[in-house]
Amino acid sequence: MSHIESKPQYKQQIISAIDENNAVLLQELLSNEKKANIFLEGGITAIYYAAYKGQSDCVRVLIQKGADPDFCDVDGWSAFFWAAWNGLHDCLPAILSRVANINCIDNQKRTPLYLAAWRGHAQCVKILTEYHANVDSGDYLGKTPLTMAIRENRTQCVKLLLKAGANPNKQDTKGRYPLDIAKERNLSLCEKLVLDAGGINRSLLSERAERREAKCVDIEEYGVEIARCVQYLTCGIAAYVLLYDVNIPNWVISLGAYGIPFAIIVLIGIIKWCAR
Repeated sequence: MSHIESKPQYKQQIISAIDENNAVLLQELLSNEKKANIFLEGGITAIYYAAYKGQSDCVRVLIQKGADPDFCDVDGWSAFFWAAWNGLHDCLPAILSRVANINCIDNQKRTPLYLAAWRGHAQCVKILTEYHANVDSGDYLGKTPLTMAIRENRTQCVKLLLKAGANPNKQDTKGRYPLDIAKERNLSLCEKLVLDAGGINRSLLSERAERREAKCVDIEEYGVEIARCVQYLTCGIAAYVLLYDVNIPNWVISLGAYGIPFAIIVLIGIIKWCAR
């Protein structure tokens, strides 16, 4: 959508109307779509400035007049980003009706949902998730909206994100889980919410691994003792037969020659299976 330049005096009138959040005056100044898409001082658009200033009424008027909310600054921020950052939930649906991509990202790969969760704007998070924004989109460090909500103890946002299907076990680039963040900051309620959603508990996993390792050691030691007993028993029987010249049927000798090794192999297999 094209944007137009305008005379300095007219620009100043637009800026003043937005500064005062005077939606009536702004509507009078914007007679058509072209005027709604003018560039103001500093190379920004009117709707960008209104969202930056947090003036919801003016944002709605600009949207109604056809203003383009997708214009971005050098950091990749548009009116959509500023609306999420400032918690402008009352004009967010209007913006969403005009944006090209609900999952747009800035220069650090942050989405508007990420910003809303970070700032704790629960109403914005609710609206964005209802519009199916990507709840697991991570920034360049792998931090997700859920991670940021936990970091800032935004419990209502954490609830909304988990309800919308946010992954409670998505790791950042340092390998940390959301639950790790909650534990580091002693955020017991966030910790409970993540655990209830199926979050990985590192301490519990560590305890299970230790118990499993101890179990394996115990089973292996027990198996070694059994194998020794079988060995001693076999040697004892052989010695008894040789010493007393016992007449043993051939089938018993065959059973001992083939059966005992087979029994030992089976025993070793059972031990290894139990130790898994």
